[in-house]
Formats: sequence, structure tokens, C-alpha cells
Amino acid sequence: MHITGKYPSHLRPKYTRMLTQISRPFRKPSSLDGRTGYRKLDDDAIRALNLNQHEMVKAVRKKLQEGFVIQPSRGYGTRNGYGKIFMFKMGPESMISSRITVNIHGAIKDGWS
Repeated sequence: MHITGKYPSHLRPKYTRMLTQISRPFRKPSSLDGRTGYRKLDDDAIRALNLNQHEMVKAVRKKLQEGFVIQPSRGYGTRNGYGKIFMFKMGPESMISSRITVNIHGAIKDGWS
């Protein structure tokens, strides 16, 4: 939620309730790239969980600086998990030029799978 600004899909109800308790609705896009998202984690939760030092968060921020953006969804019926962040970079003529996946450990892989 800290990266994407939304709940992961297919999360157990117990953990969804926990995320609800430590987050709030947010009117502006709340994803790290500022494009999408509707929930924001409380600053206290971010500090307590040390999320800004998490390997996935650091890797996503680095890729954002390189011009990548977060893919909010891969389409109808697909999962938006918590262990992978899908990102892309736009090329000429508004075509996607590069797709990457950032995993929970901060490793980056070409493509979305």
C-alpha cells in the first residue's frame, strides 16, 4: 500500500483490516509516482515499520528517478499482489518501451510475470 496507494488484491480479511487501521482515504493520488492510489499509510506506521528503508521501496524509488512509472493494474481479473510491483517506461510515440518487475527483495527483472 505504501508504494501503490491501494490495497493488494486477494489479501486475507485480517490483514486488510490491519491495513485499514494504519491507513486513511486520500483524495490525491497516493502512489509513490503520484499517478494513482486512493489510500495512504499513516506516517507513524511508515516510521514504525521502517518502510522507507525497505529494499522494495528503495528499488522502486530508484526506478522512478530513471523515468519508470508504476503499473496500477495488468488488466481485468489479474492480481495486484504485495510481493511484486510492475513498472514501465514510455518510449517514443507513447508506446511502452520497457517493462520491469520489482520483487519484495528489491530485485529487478525484465518483463511482467
